[in-house]
Amino acid sequence: MPVSTGPPEVPTVFDHSPYIDQSAFYERLVKSRGPGVFNAVLETNRGCPYSCSFCDWGSNTTSKVRRFDIERVRAESEWLARMGTFLLLIVDANLGILPRDVEIADHLCAMRARYGYPSAICYSAAKNNPDRSIEIAKKFAAAGFIDSHFMAIQHTSEEVLAATDRQNISPAKQKEVAQALQKQNIPITVQLILGIPGDTYDLWKTCFGDLMEWGIHEDYQVFPYSLLPNAPAAEKSFREKWEIETAECSVTTQHLAPRSFAEDNLLTGKVITKSKTFSRHDWIRMNVYAAFVRTFHTRGLTRWISLYLRHTHNVAYRSFYEDLIDNFMTAAPAQRRLTDAVHHHCQDAAAQKSGFDQMVTEQLPSYTYYLTMSQWAFVQICLEFDTFWGALKTHLLRKYPGITPLEDLINYQKNLVVLPSYNREVGKSFHVGYDWLEYFERVVRHEEPEIVDEPKPAPGAQVIAADESGGPFHDLPFDWHLLMGEKRWIKWIERTVAFRGCASKNNYTRLRIRRVSESPARRPLRVLY
Repeated sequence: MPVSTGPPEVPTVFDHSPYIDQSAFYERLVKSRGPGVFNAVLETNRGCPYSCSFCDWGSNTTSKVRRFDIERVRAESEWLARMGTFLLLIVDANLGILPRDVEIADHLCAMRARYGYPSAICYSAAKNNPDRSIEIAKKFAAAGFIDSHFMAIQHTSEEVLAATDRQNISPAKQKEVAQALQKQNIPITVQLILGIPGDTYDLWKTCFGDLMEWGIHEDYQVFPYSLLPNAPAAEKSFREKWEIETAECSVTTQHLAPRSFAEDNLLTGKVITKSKTFSRHDWIRMNVYAAFVRTFHTRGLTRWISLYLRHTHNVAYRSFYEDLIDNFMTAAPAQRRLTDAVHHHCQDAAAQKSGFDQMVTEQLPSYTYYLTMSQWAFVQICLEFDTFWGALKTHLLRKYPGITPLEDLINYQKNLVVLPSYNREVGKSFHVGYDWLEYFERVVRHEEPEIVDEPKPAPGAQVIAADESGGPFHDLPFDWHLLMGEKRWIKWIERTVAFRGCASKNNYTRLRIRRVSESPARRPLRVLY
């Protein structure tokens, strides 16, 4: 007969490390494989003061933050570093919420300096403590732990945030963090949730425009709003209030999912696809819009064109991308094929006919991984590169007539895209009529979008690219030039596309300009972010 052990207890003292208490087992395991192979989690506190309705902590939200003993944290983090931990996942809800978190960050950096590990850190930054969030991000970037600071913004609309009980996390403070990190040249990855009850297609488009106005251009991660079992949003009252409808969607959190995955090996859960404020059709349109914003802007297909039009001709980012996605991408069969494919993919995912955000590149049957919607669209455009750019150039010159440097900028932007035809041993050069490198250096110095003078003429000048690997924060080599055909395309995807949507992998970044009147002597390379 079972014996009751009494009511469950919530621990308040965390002074024992499961790693160190079982160190003999773990040390044998690491010794059998060597350092730099294993990942680990580190917890320094437990609890969260916020009450976001999408959070699976459910009844534990708005809870007291309980600190782990600082000596345990120090000992555990040193032991993990000494064991050669590759990725350290800090599972605190808000690293930086406590003043001592800066001290913990310093300790982790010191361990990296002493042991060479961890190689990387992943963490969730505090949302309402900008000074500490900025300080920790600077330390982690300097130590080499991160190549991008993750910001869980979810949405920029205060009314949408209020609808998901996140109104106590201020967009203004998030913007403050973003602008401070930009001054330190630390890239930012924004995390957004698509399908928050209270959102609309119009507000969703404005959200991306807001992020660009804040100066965040590197990457936008978009997650579907999943009804997690313990989240307040899963409660009947919340679902009825917002008239929520869901679909069973297979969603994988794996960065690169093999195409051999069966559907039951993916994470299947309820995803909000309709609410009082958006229809199922709107939900699909929101997904399509997000996918192509990421394709065009964060992957560097049109980012520099949009920056020029915004800073020198006051064309709002939202207006630029709204026209590009809603008009240009539906105007002709070649472009419409891409938007239709993404549209149908979202329909199929909601019907469990495919994994969500996992698309197959049919032209490359030997590539054994899925691509996300934005990755897939980027590859499709590159497979028909000249045709796409011919149509885009015609559209932009018709849409923005009378802007003299625009045609030259379109040529400049097109030539910045890293393609499988690139040979890093040879490099690349192309002609421009304006000094776009100097112009964009002026643009990035401005904290707020404001009018910047036109680029300086540089007739007959050459832009010379000398990239050998992806971007200033990446070290994967551009080493596909000895391969042929499909193998070359696959290697190019592996080196540039199959990662977070950062233009520093998809555009040349190590650039210099040589004017006709100058001697062949090399000018210093400029790093274009």
